[in-house]
Amino acid sequence: DPTKEVAKSRPDVSGQYMPYWPSYSDVPPSSRKAYLDWLSGPRSDVDTYIGYVFLYFYGLERRLMLDGACDDTDIIVAEVRRLLDVYGFNGSFRRYAGALLDAHALRRNGFKEDDAFDFDVDGGELPLNLRMALGIRVRDERPVEPDLLLAFTIGHPETRPRMPARRAFKLLKELFAEQVKARYPNGFYLKSRKKLADLAMNYRAASNTFEVSVMPAGLRVPDVLELETPLALTRALLEECTDKLDAYSRELGKSDGLKPTMAAVAKLPPELRLMEASRLAPNPVDVLHRYAESGQSVSVDLLSKQIGNGPLGEPNRAKLMQMSAMLAAFGFGWTADPTFALKIGKLESTAVVFRLEN
Repeated sequence: DPTKEVAKSRPDVSGQYMPYWPSYSDVPPSSRKAYLDWLSGPRSDVDTYIGYVFLYFYGLERRLMLDGACDDTDIIVAEVRRLLDVYGFNGSFRRYAGALLDAHALRRNGFKEDDAFDFDVDGGELPLNLRMALGIRVRDERPVEPDLLLAFTIGHPETRPRMPARRAFKLLKELFAEQVKARYPNGFYLKSRKKLADLAMNYRAASNTFEVSVMPAGLRVPDVLELETPLALTRALLEECTDKLDAYSRELGKSDGLKPTMAAVAKLPPELRLMEASRLAPNPVDVLHRYAESGQSVSVDLLSKQIGNGPLGEPNRAKLMQMSAMLAAFGFGWTADPTFALKIGKLESTAVVFRLEN
């Protein structure tokens, strides 16, 4: 609205005067100045107050979902995806922008069961296409695939994932899938004792100013958000898997850039440990195998470095015990283990690596 006053200087760059649901007509002149400065540029400054990005996004979603963008559709979708690339680190913006793209695709292309589903550990609201996929499986009495089940469980608004789930999500996904297959060999079914209400496939605007239906014509599926018992079961399973990753997560938090180390991998459950060790460079298990098979002695410090544990520093009982525990986690022992050694070795002291009996 060009009739609205815009400050000539001192823009509200920090967004301190912006309300929660901003409207260009209602924000103060200093905020309009900051917004227009951002809007007139490349709209790519990661330090921009996220409220200005949302103010722009509100116009895009209205044009796309309410006005009927027609020729503008592909341009708007491309712009929202670009904004996601720049500002997707913000959990709130990532959820709303993702919801807009999902709703638009659903209304434009209909529902496709082979669509990929996002795993949002920040929760908030289950994506429409995820709720549709789950509802179809409930309606048709089909089992729910482990990945889809995890997306439902971890993305549910009432689920509060703990740090291991966030810090080691890829491993959580593998562990959860293994547990579901082991406990439910015939598949996990989402069932309810009561009749579930039909899913209302509505897109609620991030601006909170409109709501439109995106339900494909003639399609009716139950709303899984009303389920309680099966969700309690999967949430308990999620907690068990998270517990198994707790020690790994704590050790991972000590490393630079959360980069996996041998010390961290050694604390994984046995079913994940060897696979994750093979992804380290060098693979510590390969190094230990070579020394165990050759019977060649190696200095305490060199072995620590070669298995990716870094320089050991001046050895003491605690450090050597920690090293012994790491080796034992992968099925190896060494003669420098202070539990059996007559004296604490030095950096240049040599040791022999051997396999532990099962």
